[in-house]
Amino acid sequence: ALANDGTGQLLIVQVNSDVRAAVPLDCVKRLEEFSLKEIERVGKSAVIQYRGSILQLVDVAATVGMSREPWTSGHVVVVGNGDSLVGLQVQGILDVSSELSAVKPVAGKPGITSYGVIQGKVIALLDVAHLLTHGLELTDSRVGFEQAGA
Repeated sequence: ALANDGTGQLLIVQVNSDVRAAVPLDCVKRLEEFSLKEIERVGKSAVIQYRGSILQLVDVAATVGMSREPWTSGHVVVVGNGDSLVGLQVQGILDVSSELSAVKPVAGKPGITSYGVIQGKVIALLDVAHLLTHGLELTDSRVGFEQAGA
């Protein structure tokens, strides 16, 4: 259910000032808005204490190779399966739509499965499975992170 065959509902997000992207709605667990003060850095990773756990944040723009902008919105799209959750940092949460057309698969762009047109604008369809794996790898690489200071 982490891929979109063009028939499901899509959450439209603003990745940076130029680029909109879409996330399959069935991958989305929650939409959150955090205060930037709540975000903690562990090495190169950004994490947040979330519902009794630690949520790894993934900078979507940086991960998919788009120009990064300072993330000031606090908007996070929580995606994943079961306990395997990551937070996708986006500039804004725009809309929900199922009207995807002109889908063009792309190769060689990790984190993006294809481009399409929604509401007259070209958008990138995000590869949630890739972003989830990327985020969980960042977390798993810190062995003993939860036990730090124990």
